[in-house]
Amino acid sequence: MSSITFPINIALDEGLPGTGKPDGPPPFNVPDMLEAPLQSVTSAILFIVYASLIITSNMVMLVAYVIEKRLRTYNNSFIINLILTDLTVGFSLIVLFVSNCHPGVFWCKIFLGINDGVLSVSVITIVVICVDRYQATYQPIKHFTSRSKTKAYLLNAIPWVVAFIFWLPFAFFGFDASTPTDGDRLIRILLLSLPVMMTILPLFIITVLYARILYKIRNSLGAQHLKDKFNMKSSGCEEEPNTGTSSNGGSNLAPHHQSQDDSKIAMKSTDVQQTGQNKKSKRNREYRDSDASARKATRSLSFIIISFLVSWMPHVIFVIVTSSDQSILLERKLPDVMLAFISTIRFTNSFLNPVSYAVAQPLFRGTVAGMICNPKQYC
Repeated sequence: MSSITFPINIALDEGLPGTGKPDGPPPFNVPDMLEAPLQSVTSAILFIVYASLIITSNMVMLVAYVIEKRLRTYNNSFIINLILTDLTVGFSLIVLFVSNCHPGVFWCKIFLGINDGVLSVSVITIVVICVDRYQATYQPIKHFTSRSKTKAYLLNAIPWVVAFIFWLPFAFFGFDASTPTDGDRLIRILLLSLPVMMTILPLFIITVLYARILYKIRNSLGAQHLKDKFNMKSSGCEEEPNTGTSSNGGSNLAPHHQSQDDSKIAMKSTDVQQTGQNKKSKRNREYRDSDASARKATRSLSFIIISFLVSWMPHVIFVIVTSSDQSILLERKLPDVMLAFISTIRFTNSFLNPVSYAVAQPLFRGTVAGMICNPKQYC
C-alpha cells in the first residue's frame, strides 16, 4: 500500500489511518511531546520563550518609535536599524528551530548564510554608530552640518551590504571542518578568516573608537569645568564703566537736550543689548538641546556596547581558539552543552539591545510605559 507523508511526520496508510512509516527524515524538528525525553521538551520550550522575548521586546520598541514622533531623530535612525535587524534575528531563530536544516542542502546553505548575515548586520551597525559618535565628538560642527536623512539611510545600508557580501559567498562555498587540507590552501585560509574578520575585527574597532570617545568626553568635561570657574571669577571682578562726563571733564550740551540724548542712547543701548541677549539665549538653547541629544546618543551607545560584549565575548573567544586549533571541533573536545551555549549566547544581544534603549533614553522608556499603562492616549 502506498503511503502519504505530511510535513510534520504524520503518515497515513490508505487502509489503516495512523499506521505506516515515513519515507524519509521529517523536514521539521518539532519534538513529539508524548515520546520525547523531558530534556528535549524543556529545551524546546526554553528556545521558543527565548525567541519570543527577542521578537516581543523589539516589536515594542518598533511600535514606540512609530507612535512617538519625538523619537524620530537622526541618532535614533541607527537605533531603528538595530531594532529591525534584531527583529529579523528573532524570526530566523524560530525558522532555525522548526526546520531540520543540514549544511549540505542548497537552500539550507542560503538560509544559514542569511542568518549569519543578519547577526553580522547587528554587529556592523554598532560599528557604524561608533564611527558616527566618534565624528560627532571630534568634529562636532562638521558632523552637525552634514546630518541628513540621506546620510542616515546610506550609513544604515552599509551594514547590510557588507554583511551579505561576506556571508553569502561563505554559505555557498563553505566547507566542512572535517575536510582534508590538501586542497587549495589559499581558499581554505580565506574561508577560515571570514568568521574571524566578522567577529574580532568589529570588536577591535568598537573598542578603539569607544575608548577615544570616552577620553575626549572626559577631557572636554574637565576643560568646561575650568572655563566655568574662570567665568565666575571674571564676573566677580567686573566694574561698572564711568559714564556721564566727557574727556574734558564737562558737557557742551544744554541739560534738557543732554537728558533727551542720554535717554535715546540708553533706549538704543537697551534694544541692542536685548537683541544680543535673545540671540545668545537662542544659541545657548540650541547648544543645550544638541548637547543633551549627544549625551543621550553616547549613553545609548554605552549600553549597546555593554550588551554586545556580554553576548559576543564567549563566541569571539571560541572563534579564536578553534581557528588556532581545529582539533577541538574535529575531536569533539567540548561537551555539547557548552557548544550549544556558545552558539546561542550571541543571540542574547538581540534581546539586550532594546533593553538598552529603554534604560538609556527616558523618552523611549516613557513611551513604552504609556503604551502599557494607558494605550488609549495613542489611539
